[in-house]
Amino acid sequence: MCAMKTSDELFTDVCVHTVSTDYGLNGTQRKQNIRWFPTPMEMASYWLKNKLLMDSREFRRTCDFYYGDMTFEEAFERTGKHVCITVSASRASSATAQRLLLNHISTPHVTLASAVAASCALPGVMAPAKLMAKQSSGVLEPFEVDGVEWIDGSVQADLPFQRISTLFAVTSFIVSQTNFHVHPFLNKAHHPNQKSMYWRLFQTMEWDIRSRALKLSRLGLFPTVFGQDLSKVFKQKYHGDLTIVPRFTAMQTFGLKALSNPTVKDMEGYLKYGQIATWPYLNAIRDMIRLEKALDDSLARLEDKLRRLHPEGDWSYHEDVDSIASSSNVLSSSSARVRIVGPPPAGLSSSYRETERMRRKMETLEDENRELKNLLEGFSKDGEGDRVTSIVSENAVLKKQLQELQQRLDQNNITSEGSGKTKRDQAADGNIWKMMLGSRP
Repeated sequence: MCAMKTSDELFTDVCVHTVSTDYGLNGTQRKQNIRWFPTPMEMASYWLKNKLLMDSREFRRTCDFYYGDMTFEEAFERTGKHVCITVSASRASSATAQRLLLNHISTPHVTLASAVAASCALPGVMAPAKLMAKQSSGVLEPFEVDGVEWIDGSVQADLPFQRISTLFAVTSFIVSQTNFHVHPFLNKAHHPNQKSMYWRLFQTMEWDIRSRALKLSRLGLFPTVFGQDLSKVFKQKYHGDLTIVPRFTAMQTFGLKALSNPTVKDMEGYLKYGQIATWPYLNAIRDMIRLEKALDDSLARLEDKLRRLHPEGDWSYHEDVDSIASSSNVLSSSSARVRIVGPPPAGLSSSYRETERMRRKMETLEDENRELKNLLEGFSKDGEGDRVTSIVSENAVLKKQLQELQQRLDQNNITSEGSGKTKRDQAADGNIWKMMLGSRP
């Protein structure tokens, strides 16, 4: 919903008590029996027949009702929000399990409905789901990746910190944690102090459980659940720089509400306790947003200043899908070239000056060589043979000097970058001069 709805629409259409029972307030859900989860009796009946709690096709029908056939790309164009959904391939081995982060950059044509259906396909609850992509003609077709089907991404990575930080250059994370199996292990505002004996004993028990599970996984003795290796559930990090944990009722703590369709009363509780849990962190969230805006404004002013000082530079950043796997979507892009103004570091001063001197000399020789070629063509037409011979000899000398200078320039660049590091490594070390030395707009 956050992907396809604007801020105003979220308040009017989503953050309301009837969003799960009468979405749109037109009675369509009741008429067509559209709901997220069936009743417990229907689940029991379906389990006896299929060894699953619910039909994934019915869940997909509900997703289609809420999200339609809108894709990630269309949602981003409408709201401008970067929304990611993580899914995992339905394979038993965690060592070879494939993970996929769905968003408007990596999978722009995948529909939101199919992404939500796949991300909710828990093993034992419903069958793995297929992702659907929309063609330019509007026709939906399966989105095939090695011919696999997809399940809930929390099996492998509930919070894909590394992939999101790589894709969007994110360094701080605000997590809203509502998983009932994680909730008891998180420190909440109403819990005792983290330095208390109770909390220390609780953490010791948690670490012991994690350690035993990881040892069993390394030995290959960790049991599979519905054909899935769930050992990575114990390896994951479930909290961020700021973690919002709402208060749970007794039934929610034991997971008895996890597979039931939310009623109007349930939605009132979710909205109420969500607001109560978020309120103490508003100042921290505001400060984080202020810092982000301050950094953006500083970078914008710096870029504007550099544009004015060097208007001939190439300041266009060409972002593509290949740059997603890089550590930065700007500096590590092979096509993004930036000319930095200011004195180089002391260690590179002599090498940098020598390189610039040889480059200027090479440009001068190229200009002279070009002029001599023009004169040669003119003299050839006038029939001045002796002068042509003299100019040809002079042109050969200049060409030889130009080749020697080019070799020296290449050798100098190799020497300057003799540390053996790549451009990405040099950028990570913070030495932007090493990365950009020798580039010319």
